[in-house]
Amino acid sequence: MARFCTKCGASVPEGSAFCPACGAPVVQENQARTQPQQPVFYNQPLQSPRYGQSVPARGGNRNIGLIVGLSCGIAVLLLILAAVLFFGILKFGSNASAEPPKSALEVMVSPEASPTTEPTTEPTTEPTTEPTTEPTAEPSPEVEESNFYILPQSDQRLLTYVDIQNFTKQDMMLARNEIFARHGRKFKDEDVRAYFEAQSWYNGTIEPEDFSSSVFSYTEQQNIDFLKQYEDGLNGISQNVGNSGNYVLTYNGYMIPQSSSRRLTYADIAGLSSWQLSIARNEIYARHGRMFNDPDLRAYFQAQSWYYGTVPADSFDNSVLSATEIYNIDFIKSYE
Repeated sequence: MARFCTKCGASVPEGSAFCPACGAPVVQENQARTQPQQPVFYNQPLQSPRYGQSVPARGGNRNIGLIVGLSCGIAVLLLILAAVLFFGILKFGSNASAEPPKSALEVMVSPEASPTTEPTTEPTTEPTTEPTTEPTAEPSPEVEESNFYILPQSDQRLLTYVDIQNFTKQDMMLARNEIFARHGRKFKDEDVRAYFEAQSWYNGTIEPEDFSSSVFSYTEQQNIDFLKQYEDGLNGISQNVGNSGNYVLTYNGYMIPQSSSRRLTYADIAGLSSWQLSIARNEIYARHGRMFNDPDLRAYFQAQSWYYGTVPADSFDNSVLSATEIYNIDFIKSYE
């Protein structure tokens, strides 16, 4: 097998230890096998024997360089972020009065925006509740009676005794004047005037001396005459029982037929004597069968066909009375 000099490249004969051309020593084949490989420099990449890829050189100098490079990169990145935040804060402070853009800053500013909600709630709650409670609470009882007619059909048909069988003298007087009031007549009597002025349908525009009965229809005129007869007692029953010299005008056996069904007013008892007021008050008790110790009261009620005295006066229980009856008893007593 031909050999060549490693120094000059000349052909070296077999078995020769030196090159015949340059005299350089020639390494034998067996020495080449045992001779250690050339040293590898760590700063040069090695080729992977299997994949043909470069393998980074091993050594402490390479790792230290990488660590220093990464540290410098991180430091530079932190400096950039700090600069961005610093300039962002400066810019936000200068534009504090302006409306912030819809971004993450909006969440930070949201607690400061809360005062805008408080002024909107305060004006809406207080003004709406107070004005609505006062007008609706008190006028309600008056509204029920402000559009009330004693005899709603007195201008449409002829009345009969059934229409007024439970009326007091005062009821019939107001029912008669109700026909006048429909045509706008004013009234001189204070009680009558106050009653009709409380009605929403009433509009008094004509003075009594200027009012003409020619405005009445035939039906209205007949009903006025009909009510006047009962109002004057021509069709009522005048009783003079018990207290001598004091008569009591009753209708269907009762002095005030409605004293157990509605609250009385001053118009119901105007002009009554103390004896008549006493009859009107005790008439409420008598409806419940109460007996009376006073001989005059006992004589009067025993003369009434509807009365049945079964409960002694000292055993009578006021719990059987309705709230309307209790009110009327106290009301009549205050004038009695």
